[in-house]
Amino acid sequence: MDAQSFVGHDAFVTKFQRKNALKVLIGSSPDEVARLAATAVLEGFQRYASDRAPVLGLATGSSPLGLYSELADYVAKGELDLSQATGFALDEYVGLPSDHVQSYRQTLIREVCQVMGLPEQNLNVPLGDAESLDVLEEAATAYDATIAAAGGVDVQILGIGSNGHIGSTSRAPPCAAAPTSPG
Repeated sequence: MDAQSFVGHDAFVTKFQRKNALKVLIGSSPDEVARLAATAVLEGFQRYASDRAPVLGLATGSSPLGLYSELADYVAKGELDLSQATGFALDEYVGLPSDHVQSYRQTLIREVCQVMGLPEQNLNVPLGDAESLDVLEEAATAYDATIAAAGGVDVQILGIGSNGHIGSTSRAPPCAAAPTSPG
């Protein structure tokens, strides 16, 4: 049964399926994937943020760089305006100050804010350099509340790592098996 079949029966299910559907795009080259992804981001903004400034979930790493370049081209052509948008980073390094050149905050400032016109004051990144685990947990709860207050994320950008991880769900590297018996 497709999503259209649910329209008369359960509007909530239809809305949930439509808003949370995963669209798989396959390109023949990294450049084509970047173009397809940029088009999907624009369509997502039109669909989910048509009545307010868009809320964008941002990823770091090398896989979204082509997408960011394509989106920057849309901005340069006047086809995309992120001056009122809000951005939320997926994660941040624990123990690294937010002003450190390798922090995700600084990476996103360089790769998104300075290139795509997202105001730095509209970029939200989780706290990474707290003095205790309790403070990190409180900050994580507050970060979730900030996302909810923004109306949720309209479009989430995720990267795909060389080991197949998606977003920040990196698996631990394989390790050698420990001996099970002495000697």
